Amino acid sequence: MSVLHSLPWLGDAWQQLSAREASPAHALLIHGAEGIGKLALGRAWAQRILCEATPGAFACGQCDGCHWFLGGQHPDYRQIQPEALAGVEVDAELPVSASKTAKPSLEIKVDQIRALPVFLNTQSHRGRRRVVVVHPAEAMNTNAANSLLKSLEEPPSGACFILVSNNRDQLIPTIRSRCVDIAVVSPSWSTALDWLKKERVDDPEIWLGLAGGAPLLARDRAEHADAKRVLQLVTALRSCDRGALEAWNPTDRVELELFTELLQKYAHDQVRLLGGGASIFFPELKIKNNPTLPKERPNNDRPGPARAASLVAWLSYARHVGKQRSLASHPLNPRLFALDLLSGLPQA
Repeated sequence: MSVLHSLPWLGDAWQQLSAREASPAHALLIHGAEGIGKLALGRAWAQRILCEATPGAFACGQCDGCHWFLGGQHPDYRQIQPEALAGVEVDAELPVSASKTAKPSLEIKVDQIRALPVFLNTQSHRGRRRVVVVHPAEAMNTNAANSLLKSLEEPPSGACFILVSNNRDQLIPTIRSRCVDIAVVSPSWSTALDWLKKERVDDPEIWLGLAGGAPLLARDRAEHADAKRVLQLVTALRSCDRGALEAWNPTDRVELELFTELLQKYAHDQVRLLGGGASIFFPELKIKNNPTLPKERPNNDRPGPARAASLVAWLSYARHVGKQRSLASHPLNPRLFALDLLSGLPQA
């Protein structure tokens, strides 16, 4: 099954890749919003490069090269990612944390990149190109990025780098300048919602809203073990039930980061509603029956004093939570951190 069959909105990006096939680039930068299938696209193109059958629109899925790739054992393929990422195989030959008790790193470390020249400068096992996928590319720390830059500046013969990024602007300009840009456009709301329904995701509108319209991210969150607790938090936010919010006790870093993210998204939607726009992350939120928003609206359609004051309060709160998100990954006390965030939640 081709990636376009399972994720049809990737068609335009696949055409961009196919157009480069006559003069293949040594480095590609596939970028777009998180959770829309960029990694699947990058892996599908890597498989296409390594496919040993007669060239076609997609990898054949039947040759020895495809069997090696789909089994996660292709000798001419490497995938570089942070240790903390789960769900996709990590090359066993690459270094990991020295301490097994340490938390998995959220960064791509320099040792992971420095291990690549041995792989890239070795003759291809299958007589084709060697492919390296780096995901997400912006997770490289400074030393790792500089180390990769050296390989991009003087790429070994037959090497192909595929960088997958959720935010290309976080990459250093010298890396961006040495890659061919492949932009991936997010699917429309209706397309993403239909896809989630076909995937049999419960409450697809809620999860798609929380994921900002990214269908793969929405599915992953809906299938997470803590999905029920997340829905409880969403319900409390919808009704601005402070008691329920304070009772939602984050027990670890992951839950606290999620708690902080949802608070920021909720505040962002309140700002949009007060400014006359539509909510994004909580699409069911409306001005009507929203207990946090003043109802007055003068005849000239400009915000009155109460709504203007509320807009300022929510905007200030959204900025405050955004600044605090960077601290949520290492709080001294998750419970106290969450209560401190809730203490600033604007009143109705």
